[in-house]
Amino acid sequence: MPARIAGQRTKIAEAAGLALGLASKWSTLALPVLIPLVWLLPDGTPWRAKLLPALRAAPVVAFLPDLFSRPYPLSPDVILDVTNELDTIVSMMACHRSQVFEWLPWLDGRLDEVPGDEPGRRAWVREWLVRYLQMRLDRFRKEFEAAHGPCPGDRLRAIEVFEISQYGSPLDAAARKRLFPLVP
Repeated sequence: MPARIAGQRTKIAEAAGLALGLASKWSTLALPVLIPLVWLLPDGTPWRAKLLPALRAAPVVAFLPDLFSRPYPLSPDVILDVTNELDTIVSMMACHRSQVFEWLPWLDGRLDEVPGDEPGRRAWVREWLVRYLQMRLDRFRKEFEAAHGPCPGDRLRAIEVFEISQYGSPLDAAARKRLFPLVP
């Protein structure tokens, strides 16, 4: 059972919009035919009902960081210093080989820069990650320092930022401690 759900703000809105858009585009005559084909198992039970237990309470839903300014800028509720976790983040990213070493570099026009050996790839993705996280750090540094105090020198190299959504449960003190153990 999920304790938190994190996603881009636009993706949650797109999912809701897609559901509403499909309902408005298809006639009510087509919906009873399509939904059972897609969502029901041969024995008539809902497809997800066999895979996941029902939630007993709504999870905490958190928006992942973005640098958008419209319709409103992200308002961070949780800011974590993940500088000491960079190696773990790099290892997790490196597991997604086709995404990290093929698709994303191709999108950036940098596919020819990806090293062929494993140590080279890890160093390359770490350099990319630090550069990517620098934009987030520049954007949310004041909020980080307001929450955690000033950070001496350049010790702070990476942060994670979350805005708690109104779609789920509120983030009370107990949930904050359980879901974000890196927060002091």
